Amino acid sequence: MYFIIRNSLWSWPEFLGLGPKARLILDIIIELARDEAFPWYVNVQAREVMKLARTNHATMAASVRDLQCLAVTRAARRIKLLGAAAAPVWPKRSNNWRVDANEQLQPIAQWVVRYRRGIPCNANRAAWWINYDLLCRTQTRHPPP
Repeated sequence: MYFIIRNSLWSWPEFLGLGPKARLILDIIIELARDEAFPWYVNVQAREVMKLARTNHATMAASVRDLQCLAVTRAARRIKLLGAAAAPVWPKRSNNWRVDANEQLQPIAQWVVRYRRGIPCNANRAAWWINYDLLCRTQTRHPPP
């Protein structure tokens, strides 16, 4: 799956408009996710990514803003998080990840990567969320974290 994601970063036209630093940051995040148990979530501070990308605060802030605003439109099916009793149901293999295979594919704009800052009592709780389903072309759309 890692190579599918890397291929997407270099072949999709949506990524051509990214600035060089934003693209470098995205490359670093994807590379860090390669060794994670949960490839859609990387628990790495922005300041650590800033060191790896060798950027200053202003460039990092502008690049993260560009990445947060980046959306890619692809045909997908939405994941249904509410069950029959209107109670949240966690997507898993036994319920087909809460995706109705009979539903028509429709073009949906999806985010690529999100950065969530830490909570006030613990700044180390920040993390990057990667839209793994978009980049791996699973044709499903998860709600944003």
